[in-house]
Amino acid sequence: MAKNHRQPYGVALRAGMQSSARSWGTGRAVSRIPRVPGGGTHRAGQGAFGNMCRGGRMFAPTKIYRRWHRKISKGQRRYAVCSALAATAVPSLVMARGHRISQLAEVPFVVADSPLNKLKKTKQAVELLKKLNAYDDIEKSINSKRIRPGKGKARGRRYTRHKGPLIIHTKSASDSLVKSFRNIPGIELVNVNRLNLLTLAPGGHLGRFVIWSESAFKALNNIFGTFSKWSEVKGGFKIPRAVIANSDITKVINSDEVQSALRLRNFEPFLARKVNPLKNLGALIKLNPYAITQKRRAIRRNKAILALKAKGEKISKKKKKASVYQTADKKKGKPAKKGKAGVKKTIVKDQKKTKISKTTRKASPAWLKVFRAPAIAPPRGPDEITPKYQ
Repeated sequence: MAKNHRQPYGVALRAGMQSSARSWGTGRAVSRIPRVPGGGTHRAGQGAFGNMCRGGRMFAPTKIYRRWHRKISKGQRRYAVCSALAATAVPSLVMARGHRISQLAEVPFVVADSPLNKLKKTKQAVELLKKLNAYDDIEKSINSKRIRPGKGKARGRRYTRHKGPLIIHTKSASDSLVKSFRNIPGIELVNVNRLNLLTLAPGGHLGRFVIWSESAFKALNNIFGTFSKWSEVKGGFKIPRAVIANSDITKVINSDEVQSALRLRNFEPFLARKVNPLKNLGALIKLNPYAITQKRRAIRRNKAILALKAKGEKISKKKKKASVYQTADKKKGKPAKKGKAGVKKTIVKDQKKTKISKTTRKASPAWLKVFRAPAIAPPRGPDEITPKYQ
């Protein structure tokens, strides 16, 4: 929001480039920077244009088409004003901002309309503030006047001063109340219907010392609404409800109700175990669910080969392949197939009739269930356990 009242600035468009300088090129044992032509003067032969040259342009000259302003949504602005108003009612935040409120009766500081409406002169306003013990903060602002360091002294902002109280009222700018307060150093006045975040929280720091008139304080419910009532001025707006009712977080965390629901702290750090699927069967099955079937087939084939060797028969490659299916068929209670023992016949379909879909198929739920399961090997049967581990 502070950026939205800036005025564009920039250096002159041709600044540092108003010369007919040209580079001498290579071969003269000098750099290739453009040089001023002519002779008989110190300027002749000097470098030009570059940001490292005397009289040259600056690096990346500032332009007026910079992004000066920032768009802020209406809801965000309203939310911020409500937060800044809430902070003005917290004495610790007001004191942390540097305001002197130790002698005040209470915060938020509300003054009745009757004494304020009687004010005609600045002297009367000062006397009223002294009676209310609110003048300490104004004295602090008066004593803080300093000359600004830097070039701002020559640009109409020679002095700096600390912010004093903010007086919120319901009067017009020509009213006697406004005229009696406006000449006191450090004081700012604002109508309750024109509350601005930059006056409630100058510099982005919450906790401005606010002096309310009674009528302005009563008008807040109509302007901003309540938890149960919509605003009469701002369409479709209620004040935001606090996330927590008790701001003492330490007390909430250390309460018996919260501590009894917490688990004990684990001091041992969690270290993810890196398992080698070439050595760990569970990790291998998680990557390749078909691995357990391959392993079981290999065990049955080896058993069949060992049985044939025990009989003294010669084992050919065909018998090695067939032994797998023979053992599988025996378990099912079926006779072994004649001819090519157990070799499955594949029927080749006509390529014209079969259509290959280009769309990718999704994984089946059963396969995903196996893939997402933890890396634990399934229980092995008695046939799968080799004699070495019995």
